[in-house]
Amino acid sequence: MTATAQDALITLTRPVADNLCQTSGAMQIRCTAVALVALLAVFSTAGARDLLASTPAAAPMMAPAMAPMMMAAPAPAPEMSMADMAAPAPAPVPVPTQTPAPAGCALSYIQANSSYSMFAQILYATPSSANISAILSDQSAGITLFLPTNDAINATFNKFGLDMKGLLQNQHLCTEILQYHILPSPIEYAAFKEGYSFNTLLEGQDLRDSLRVKRSGDNIKVASGKTTATVGTNGAKTCMDSIFPISMLLLPRNSVQAGGSSNPSS
Repeated sequence: MTATAQDALITLTRPVADNLCQTSGAMQIRCTAVALVALLAVFSTAGARDLLASTPAAAPMMAPAMAPMMMAAPAPAPEMSMADMAAPAPAPVPVPTQTPAPAGCALSYIQANSSYSMFAQILYATPSSANISAILSDQSAGITLFLPTNDAINATFNKFGLDMKGLLQNQHLCTEILQYHILPSPIEYAAFKEGYSFNTLLEGQDLRDSLRVKRSGDNIKVASGKTTATVGTNGAKTCMDSIFPISMLLLPRNSVQAGGSSNPSS
């Protein structure tokens, strides 16, 4: 085989060898060379050369393309500026604290209002003044106080022929009167219902000493053993205490003898 014929045969067989060697790099070159030698041996006859000369070169076989596999790229981390990196952590939000109740509670309310100075006189005159003052100033134990104004106490004195000097001389009665104006728990206006009754701090009381509610619409009254007082609508709330102004001094059942004098054995 002449060099020209050999070159022509190599040119014709080269695409076939390339298709047989689907590799890359040095391995493809080596595989192609081996395939060419084999093909040259097969097509070395004159008939084979004529057949190859009359046959157009076959189109190279292409391997089917593989669809590229797509992987979701991870979301990029948010960029932080130098200012963000240097900024300190935010301070925690402060929890609001409860505003402290005013010292003294009901006791301070009495002392701060001159309209109740006569009730304060009775309070300071009793031997139990310290104990009752402690009840009226306790911020953790709410009470209800029926608080007579000076006019209310004077009206009571006029009705029963009493005076402040004579009352203060009966210290035991002063203690009973003070206890009789205090309920052991705070109440609201809604608790004043017709026929209801309240027990006070009066020691040794029975049902006849309970304060009884008389109500007609917005007109509220409490009846004690000796007096009936109208409850004012301008009540106050201090600490946990409910304070209701009243129009008469509340007197226990056995506090006043016939003729107006106070009962010395009360």
